[in-house]
Amino acid sequence: MDQLSLANPLILYRGDAQGGARTDAVHAMVQRTDLPVVAFFDYDPAGLVMAKGLPRLDSLLVPPLSILEKAIQSRGLIERYQEQVDKTPYEWERLRDDNRMSGVWRVIHVAGKALPQEYFHRLPTSRG
Repeated sequence: MDQLSLANPLILYRGDAQGGARTDAVHAMVQRTDLPVVAFFDYDPAGLVMAKGLPRLDSLLVPPLSILEKAIQSRGLIERYQEQVDKTPYEWERLRDDNRMSGVWRVIHVAGKALPQEYFHRLPTSRG
């Protein structure tokens, strides 16, 4: 995460149910640039499937896996995880072997829980 702040990134908000950009518009914008693509989605099966669908995905924006693991164990949502795995079991299993997301996949899979990205929006930040 620290490296991202040094790169002067272009950040695109894909949106949510209330608004934001259409997926095809975001994909078209990404394809017109040569900038690195770093995805920040929910830490759940649907989030990883959406990240994998981004053109030219380089990596995920994720805290150290030990921090993600603690957060998902303490604040994760079992029902959300199960609903999403049930909807896309094949796509979910295919992510296990993707080097860009296998660590996050493992944390989510072992916990059997989902964690919205908003969890990390609420945490205080420190710069040292």
